[in-house]
Amino acid sequence: MRLVSGKNMAAAALCGAGSVVGLLVAAPGFATAPFVIETADPSTHFVGQYTSLALDGLGQPNISYYDNDDGNLKYAHKSSGSWVIEVADASTDDVGLFTSIALDGSGNPHISYYDNTNSRLLYTHKSGGVWTREVVDASSADVGWYTSLELDAGGNPCISYYDKANGDLKFAQGGGKLDTRGRRRLGR
Repeated sequence: MRLVSGKNMAAAALCGAGSVVGLLVAAPGFATAPFVIETADPSTHFVGQYTSLALDGLGQPNISYYDNDDGNLKYAHKSSGSWVIEVADASTDDVGLFTSIALDGSGNPHISYYDNTNSRLLYTHKSGGVWTREVVDASSADVGWYTSLELDAGGNPCISYYDKANGDLKFAQGGGKLDTRGRRRLGR
């Protein structure tokens, strides 16, 4: 690592195999201490693709991500100083790509993500210790890439995403309508 500092800036270049692989920069008014790096999921699996981060009311990290080896959507959060890992969707399908996470007012996670097996957009949320999964959009041959999720003032999911089959940007907003099985119907 090489450290360069000047009157208004400090920078550290992380070098490997003769090339720069990372750069940390501290501007005036910011701490110059390095990042604290932790392994959130020390799995022996290939995990951590398609991550999304939300901080809870105490500033604790909540992360959604993809487990490539098992094809599952996973969720990691910090509790009492330790990482807690959960499988948020343990479907036999390959699910969990392009995740986006948001927390509701009670700190419950809501996650949008892509179902790679069925080429559709999915949404799951946890309440009372139980994960509930919903199909948001399966309207085309390949829909649900690059999701972005926010909750509206009523706590309803709002999801933007890419319809790869048609080359369209799409938006879905959850509402209060329930289908015949008592599930919320998310519209396009």
